[in-house]
Parts: sequence; structure tokens; C-alpha cells
Amino acid sequence: MAPIVSGAEATADSKIDSQGAGRTNADGPEAGDAARDHLEFSNQFASECMYHRAELRRIANTHPQRTIRVTLVSYLGKTRSQGESVKRLAPGADPAPLGCDASSGLERRWEIVDAEYVDDAG
Repeated sequence: MAPIVSGAEATADSKIDSQGAGRTNADGPEAGDAARDHLEFSNQFASECMYHRAELRRIANTHPQRTIRVTLVSYLGKTRSQGESVKRLAPGADPAPLGCDASSGLERRWEIVDAEYVDDAG
């Protein structure tokens, strides 16, 4: 079962803003924010979501060359789901599915906890 993703931006593609200034990783203090700038949520009609009158929420890496590892948390209504989802997004790859953006009449949404560039070896 795919992790849950929801969105207030349920019908349109949306760029992720760079929240969390000051995050660090191997590429310097701004690298985490730069990785967030290359993440994009989108929705797609999918048969598995039609029962819930929802769309499939996806996330993609828009960087032309670098792989991004993103950590997300999901919410169903106002309740945070247990655990976190970690996705490794390659440049040029199809968007990774997160889940239906609604279930049981409640909105599902995903928030980015962390995003960083990673080398392709790990």
C-alpha cells in the first residue's frame, strides 16, 4: 500500500516552498532548502482513488541531474499518521505515488519534513 499524501492543492500541480531555512547536509547550509525547491506535488486520476472521490497524490524531483531523498509525514483530516515516508526521487523519473488525497470523507495531505540531495551510489 502506498504511503498517504494529501493536498490542499488537490487539483493543480504545486511547487513546494522552501521552509526550514538553516538545514544542513553535506553540500552546505542551504543545500536542504535547494533540494526542497526541486520537489513538486501533483495529482492524477487513478482507479484506486475513485471510490473515495479522490485523486492520486504524487511527488516528483524537478532537478535535471541530482537525486533527492525526501522525508514526508501524512495527515488524515487533522490527525497525523504514524511514521514517516522516505522516497528517493531520481532526476527525470516519473512522479512517485503517495496515496489518495481523500479517504472516508476526510482530506489527506503530506508535508515535507526533510529533503536533501544524495549521491546515486547510496
